[in-house]
Amino acid sequence: MLVSLKSLIFFVILIKCILSIEISKLKLTENKSKLKIDLNYKTLINNNNGSAYLPYLNYRDKPYTVSWDKRSLIINSVDRILIQSGSLHYPRIHYSEWLNVIKLAKSTGINTIDCYVFWAYHELLPNIYDFESENRNILKWFDLLKSEGLFVLLRIGPYVDAEYNYGGLPIWLRHSNFTGIIYRTLNPQWLVQMQKFVEIILKLINPYLAENGGNIFMLQIENEYGNVESTYGNLGYEYMLWSTIMAQSICNKFGIWTENWIGSPGWTGWNNGKPHRPIQDFTYAITAFIAASGGMYNTYMLYGGTNYERMQSQGHTVTYSFDPPILEIQIPNPKHFTHYKNLVQTINYYVPALLANGNIIDPIIINLNISIYEYGNSVTFILNSGMENQSISYKNNDYLIWAWSALIIDGQTLNIVFNSADLSDNIPPVITKQFNFTEFESIQFYPETKLMEIKNYDFIISTQLLEQISVTDDKSDYLIYSTIITFTKAQVENQSVLLTIPLYNEAFYVYLNGTFLDSKFSFQDRQYELNLNLTNIKNLQSNVSYELQFISLTMGLPPYGTFLEQSLRGIAVKPTDKIFLDNTLLNDGNRLWIHSAGLVGEINHFYNSSKSDELKWLNYSEYSNSTLNWFKLTFRTPTNIITDSDNLYQLNMMGMTRGWLYLNDHILSRYWTIVADNKTNPCDEICDYRGSYTPAKCRFDCLKPQQILYHFPKEWLTQDRNQLNQLILFEEGIADPTKIFISITAVNNNENIMKDIVE
Repeated sequence: MLVSLKSLIFFVILIKCILSIEISKLKLTENKSKLKIDLNYKTLINNNNGSAYLPYLNYRDKPYTVSWDKRSLIINSVDRILIQSGSLHYPRIHYSEWLNVIKLAKSTGINTIDCYVFWAYHELLPNIYDFESENRNILKWFDLLKSEGLFVLLRIGPYVDAEYNYGGLPIWLRHSNFTGIIYRTLNPQWLVQMQKFVEIILKLINPYLAENGGNIFMLQIENEYGNVESTYGNLGYEYMLWSTIMAQSICNKFGIWTENWIGSPGWTGWNNGKPHRPIQDFTYAITAFIAASGGMYNTYMLYGGTNYERMQSQGHTVTYSFDPPILEIQIPNPKHFTHYKNLVQTINYYVPALLANGNIIDPIIINLNISIYEYGNSVTFILNSGMENQSISYKNNDYLIWAWSALIIDGQTLNIVFNSADLSDNIPPVITKQFNFTEFESIQFYPETKLMEIKNYDFIISTQLLEQISVTDDKSDYLIYSTIITFTKAQVENQSVLLTIPLYNEAFYVYLNGTFLDSKFSFQDRQYELNLNLTNIKNLQSNVSYELQFISLTMGLPPYGTFLEQSLRGIAVKPTDKIFLDNTLLNDGNRLWIHSAGLVGEINHFYNSSKSDELKWLNYSEYSNSTLNWFKLTFRTPTNIITDSDNLYQLNMMGMTRGWLYLNDHILSRYWTIVADNKTNPCDEICDYRGSYTPAKCRFDCLKPQQILYHFPKEWLTQDRNQLNQLILFEEGIADPTKIFISITAVNNNENIMKDIVE
């Protein structure tokens, strides 16, 4: 396929990768038999709401085959199909909300869902699997997709990236019984574990494969390997060969990779403005791809969802919603949902013409920037890849093609049926209204530092500071390093010391005898210097023993990169790293360090209702701007929250800094209300959709909290008005929980639904 448009370079490269790496290695041959386009009433449904093209409905519960040629995928060697796909990640959607999100996705007109299988989410320990509980019930997920008539492109990794913690790899691969393992290369231990998981997945999903009439018609092995393959040398290339041969031997299915980002998932990090890809550019790219005989594309993500519990990876926010067509609270994005939907359904309407003869359509080049693709007398695409508007005459009609845009023109009427740059069609499909619920019956707190004084928890003693994940096993963000120090007379007189320390974490806290001294947000792995003020230490003396505590905080592990098994977190983790207190070397190998994994409140599950009662909670009026505290807020579920199923809920963490959220015994997520700076990735005052999109382009909400709202499913609220809801949070910094409120989105602006809340 030869395409001259700059905007299609990504897609052309992508297709070449598919043909040369994925398809050719699977040895799938071109299908040259006589083909037809089967578009009966089940497949193409035209109504006032647009076109739904659901080819799977023709084959549901009947065995079928999938092949391909230069133009499209082919079912049963006869029926050509065009795939418009969208990505959904089942772990990032509460299982009670799966069907709602699937239906919203389907309403755009797509016919396929792209999703990963998350290894770490299912193999909790070696040979201990969970494919049945709540969000892990992937067979229920496939059943729902099947019931809606949607194909599935399943990417089984088992490495996925997806900005998921550790790229979806299980932490137990770092355990001592896997010493010497190297991920994603021809390493015997890795190959055994990888193949075992792949085989288990394939056995599990066998009823859902095409050969059994299921909706999983494509599978993908590995993910995003091109950027790291060279690092592994010949072993990297041989590993890719092994992966495809292994895939063939256990499941001879067509594999494909495609991601058309609507936003910038890899750039949604803390301390950054929010990414936004202009919908004009996004729909232009799709239209240009389809015009140039593209047969399948995937929107990543159609709905992003929420990084519950420990899903979020290093450097990324809890929300995985980077301005997609469906917002995190599961309503259409008013900025562009309808425009995107109109494009998808317009393409659906012209599928018979697009696939009619199975040929690649060559463009008619008008000038440097204008190209025309004609599909008989049915539909025409006119593309402008330039930065200026242009006017042309086509079939005795004059058309203005806006800069960096694409027109779809009906071949019979010669009317414009879609303009990628014209958002006048983007009418918000739902009306919403926001309400804030603030009626908390009680607010209490308890200091973690008081719990730490008890010291009735496990610890490890070493003469060196240990690497953090080797101690915590990533079951907690927190590792407390403790040692005994003394001060010189000069240090006591100066009331300060200089701490020089190498940090490989997201944050770091220093305490002396339980008194907070300083903290550091460590966005980069490097050496830091902190001037520790000792004036708050009562009766400070020289040559007296004091307990020095470092609290190292991680917020997820890296999801991408080479040699992930060697990634290190914590304090002074490299042999050459030195920690100095003024001129005193603290990690000289002669000093004992006590390592305590996790908070005492975590270890004892004080966030659970049954366990929290064991704490003698203090009234919030006694709180005095201290750090490291547990807070408990109680409230009753308003009556109409119980009775109305259309309301959507988020916690607004105004007044808080960073920590963990727990609601009615459910672990929600981390939270961090850091304000996004305007330096690292500055926001644009004016977002110009023209030109190739980059993740640094069109960012917004700089100098505002990076994430203030945290979505939770309404099923987590108690349905009994006589029973209190319990919101527990661990807060690291100085905070004001009286400012927390529940943000409620009422769909269809039904103010009566919310009457008892606002009154």
